[in-house]
Amino acid sequence: MRSSRSVSEASTLSAQYIRFEPGALPTYSTIGYFCPTARPVRLLVTDHHPPGRTSLVHSHPCVAFHGCLQGPITLLMDEGPAALDVGTCYLFGAGVRHHWRNDGPDHAVLLSLLVEEDRPGAWPVASGVAAGCRELKQRVQGAMRFEARGDAAVQQAFWQLADSLQPERPRTPLLITGQVWTLIGLLLEHLRSAAPGGAARLDVARQIQRLLVRRIQDRLSLAEIAGSVHLSPSRAKELFRAAFGCGIMAYFNQLKVQQAKRLLCDPSLTVKEVSRRLGFTTPAYFDRVFVRHTGQLPTAFRKG
Repeated sequence: MRSSRSVSEASTLSAQYIRFEPGALPTYSTIGYFCPTARPVRLLVTDHHPPGRTSLVHSHPCVAFHGCLQGPITLLMDEGPAALDVGTCYLFGAGVRHHWRNDGPDHAVLLSLLVEEDRPGAWPVASGVAAGCRELKQRVQGAMRFEARGDAAVQQAFWQLADSLQPERPRTPLLITGQVWTLIGLLLEHLRSAAPGGAARLDVARQIQRLLVRRIQDRLSLAEIAGSVHLSPSRAKELFRAAFGCGIMAYFNQLKVQQAKRLLCDPSLTVKEVSRRLGFTTPAYFDRVFVRHTGQLPTAFRKG
């Protein structure tokens, strides 16, 4: 069951992130389950809509995601109505007016979350959260519909998160956070592939990613990497950043640092040998990259 604190917190967030039309009639939807989240995700809830009722006309000051867990339900927008059933999802850009009507005989249930893209929180740059928020804001304009069942990975992430939002099956905040960001990351990939030529551009970015993983022990220049996919360095950087939220060489160094952490656990290897195995030009450069990604020197990591 929801605690009184959760109900109070949900009410406070609702007032802050749901903008109702002036003079609207009382709403007829209820929060079935509320899960506290860290920025930039706000108001992660299940919404229950009784049969024969219509909710308030409203908008959100940030990107909103709504996915149908139990339908049917009708989405009402300025451009007209749209029917949703199980697995149908919508992304709304900031300020899009909408509301819900349940014409069916049973309760309809939505999984809803808001992403406050202008306030990503104190995530490290390497997490990609801030970059993902910027991309969401850029890509999500108006109302965008898609079917979760049309993408196996999105479908799995959607239902895993939905299963975690059950009062009788509480999950840890860490697990919920991971599931939320898995879903958001997959939604971004879906948006990229849905854009004109998006699937081809995403495929190129993944080719580059596979090359970096395969040749993690090598010294690769940007020109070599771009040449492997028959693109100019500037175009390769552009496509990779659009897909993964960071530069090619930054991603490559991040892979190397993760591998370095594993190698540093082997006491038979010196720090210099680890640096050489991962293709760093000098141990000093290895130190700089390692510090940039972890906040400590390789020697300090090994002692810790």
